[in-house]
Amino acid sequence: MRNFTMVGRLTADPKLETTNSGKQVANFSLAVRESKDKTHFFNCSAWEGTGKLINQYAKKGSMIAVSGQINQRSWQGEDGKTQYRIDFVVREVDFTGSGNGGGGPIVTGK
Repeated sequence: MRNFTMVGRLTADPKLETTNSGKQVANFSLAVRESKDKTHFFNCSAWEGTGKLINQYAKKGSMIAVSGQINQRSWQGEDGKTQYRIDFVVREVDFTGSGNGGGGPIVTGK
């Protein structure tokens, strides 16, 4: 399985966009603290209802818990080398606190 669950703070307000096919996606970066001295940053996307919820209720600094699927993409770079990217596609979100009412249930916006 390529699933993930993590809790972190948004590094900026989510950005909600509409694709050419009319689907909405919220893109955001999540800072996840490993230890006092180490924090990891993950680029996440959430589609349709889940993305709309995150865009509406989460802002920069909000702490949220997310779970979903990890996808890996590859493409040919301009230099001819294969480039890779790991995408964290959020399926569920829990608004855990810090400025957004906190303690809400896990929400799936299918």
